[in-house]
Amino acid sequence: MKKLIINADDFALHPAINEAIINAHIQGVLTSTSILATGDYFQAAVSLASYYPKLSIGAHLCLVGGLKPITNPQLIPSLLDPKTKRFYDNYLIFTKKFFLKQIKLSEIELELSNQINFMRAHGLILTHIDSHQHLHVLPGINDVVAKIAQKNQITKIRLPHENFFFTGNYPYTFARFLGRTILSIFAKLSKKKFEAAQLTLPNSFFGMLAGGNLQEKYFLNILENITTETNEIMIHPGNNNKDLTRKFAWQYNWELELQTLLSSQVKEKLKEKNIALISFKDL
Repeated sequence: MKKLIINADDFALHPAINEAIINAHIQGVLTSTSILATGDYFQAAVSLASYYPKLSIGAHLCLVGGLKPITNPQLIPSLLDPKTKRFYDNYLIFTKKFFLKQIKLSEIELELSNQINFMRAHGLILTHIDSHQHLHVLPGINDVVAKIAQKNQITKIRLPHENFFFTGNYPYTFARFLGRTILSIFAKLSKKKFEAAQLTLPNSFFGMLAGGNLQEKYFLNILENITTETNEIMIHPGNNNKDLTRKFAWQYNWELELQTLLSSQVKEKLKEKNIALISFKDL
């Protein structure tokens, strides 16, 4: 039997996202989520999650997105926009600075360690690790994240390596396809390091190319193409496109992704394909 984790990112980022994640878990097929220690609605997310112990919660490690750090800004100056004292809003700015060696790995380790400690201090039992914009697979950062996972006895991690040739009939742009390809290469290069650190990861990953616009028909195409034993689909549900679009210029359709998770056709397809839903906790 094939097994599938359906994981919602960005828990704690916005009330409309928090509410949708819980709804998709109760009424739909969502099994796991990843929480932002740096999210403005972290406390609300923790409170909501406390009522649903079957929802697997992982650490959505964050170094970008214009969010506030957990660490004292004076201790991590290379990670922050000097004007706002927050993380750089655009991950491309961060990535450029990182490869130009203007970002200090020691500061990354301090901040990410503090994020894990902050989550655990609020009673969260973290089942896995992933990251905002998948920065945990960049060279050097992957070593830091593996070290932090081992130190905190977290044994599961996302590997955002979507098959290079998989499109799921999604009408992608060249820029999006190129970005997915580059990320998948970094993920593939990180795999040996994560396995050497005894981290468990699903065999296959989906949801990158159609990320933010994973409507029902594309989700069903993914289910048709699952061939490995353990799999993860990443998704981003929300229940208020107007507010979310005003705040985040990502061109996502959060409401559509929520409807996908609640879809009766998706539930029927899972049964038809004999795919068992599991969480990262079960991996």
